[in-house]
Amino acid sequence: MANLAIHFYETKAGDKSYRNARHTETYKGAKLVVTCPAPKNISVKELKMILIEKLKNKRLTVDTAVSGVDQNMTISQLGELFLKDAMETLKPKTITERERVLRVWILPAIGNMKVREVGSRNVQPILDKAFANSVSTLDCVSKVVKTMFTFAAQNEYGITKSPINDGLKKKVRSLISASKQTTEADDIGLSIEDVSYVLREVKGKPYEIIYHWQIFCGLRLGEALGVQWGDVDFTNDVVKVRRNISDANKGILEGTHWAKGTGPIVTSPKTERGNRDIPLQPQTKALLEATSVELRVGYIYGTKKGTPMQPKNFRDRVFNPVRKALGIALNTHDLRKFFGSFQIGQLGTDIITVSKWMGHTTPEVTMNVYAKLIPEVENSYKFNMGKAFGA
Repeated sequence: MANLAIHFYETKAGDKSYRNARHTETYKGAKLVVTCPAPKNISVKELKMILIEKLKNKRLTVDTAVSGVDQNMTISQLGELFLKDAMETLKPKTITERERVLRVWILPAIGNMKVREVGSRNVQPILDKAFANSVSTLDCVSKVVKTMFTFAAQNEYGITKSPINDGLKKKVRSLISASKQTTEADDIGLSIEDVSYVLREVKGKPYEIIYHWQIFCGLRLGEALGVQWGDVDFTNDVVKVRRNISDANKGILEGTHWAKGTGPIVTSPKTERGNRDIPLQPQTKALLEATSVELRVGYIYGTKKGTPMQPKNFRDRVFNPVRKALGIALNTHDLRKFFGSFQIGQLGTDIITVSKWMGHTTPEVTMNVYAKLIPEVENSYKFNMGKAFGA
């Protein structure tokens, strides 16, 4: 591109002459001609940059024609195919996430544009708006946008490569990374005292078992709501995690197998390692054994209809009122985080084991997110170095 050949020529309009620049080449059998005005105050280097940008678009047109790509496909049409692909192959959470990002963020901004005409300059305002909402929104929207254009390129839907340039990708990564570092620095987690208050508040309530699953076993809320009596091995003191209750809206999933049946959508756990066996703690075992054997059927904590409770309903009807009564700032995932942090920081359980119990894809996830000291534990370590040397 640096050796781009330029031919200068003049055109006339009335008594005035105008200087222009032109580049001609053959690309994949097609003759490409790009031109631009070339006033003498613009350098040759600047002219080449202008012509190169025009040439890229011309070459892209040839590439899409050669590969049989539909050059007139719009982002709206791409979005339909992108969502259909998710419905056929992915879990409800991913499907609903794609649908929401398309509906709220992508289609209102660039839905009518042709796929091949979209560039980073069109995507950046979407990501800027998402960042203005929150970093977590930026993270979610950027992942869906990136995946959508990768999907388009792989299937040759309007393009053969993603239009998102490396500069924009780097900017998004930096914003998300900086936010995570700030959040982690401020995140000291629940204290042992906080968790004791929670356990006292829910003691004797029908939903006490859900708090046990999260605090003593480290289950995600959807996993805790999905535990059935058959998953509990009272002989070997083990609970088997085999399913997850989804918050996904069945209306969005109409036409897929996920929309069938009554009650919330039930899926496999979040990750492949999510199917796991976790030690059943004595307190939790005693709580379960208080239920007579003949009543140990179906979901341990469910609705009157025998279906599991949807996570959103549990948060609205149970968790939020408990949190308000306690006056403690927390969310359901904080209980699971306490399990991981307590195992590592207080009990000294090795990272590999904790990672396995929590169903993480890799031990690195456990180390980065959960290896945080609980306040009381950190205080107990403060002067250990001095004590070791006789202080």
